[in-house]
Amino acid sequence: TELRLYAIQDRATLVKNSYGILEPVPDPSALVEPAKVDLAVVPGVVFDRANHRLGRGRGFYDRFLKKLKAGTPKVGLAYAFQVVETVPVDTHDVRLDQVLTD
Repeated sequence: TELRLYAIQDRATLVKNSYGILEPVPDPSALVEPAKVDLAVVPGVVFDRANHRLGRGRGFYDRFLKKLKAGTPKVGLAYAFQVVETVPVDTHDVRLDQVLTD
């Protein structure tokens, strides 16, 4: 399984998943290639001061971020309490360019 991006033109094209989160209906004609992304806003459970992130442990975002064109900004969004001094980092982890907090 991999992370896929879809262009969203209308909120009506979104459906709630099993967690109640709105997501696009898979539509091959709306797929967006990672190389066309201008900015990646990346979620995480915890971030550190060196802009590493700890996700849910399956590597979906790390694999996706490696497909972005060089120089594409990668930004994490977090509450201040989600930022710690350090998080464990593996060789496959992709470091973000910046983490923004409240």
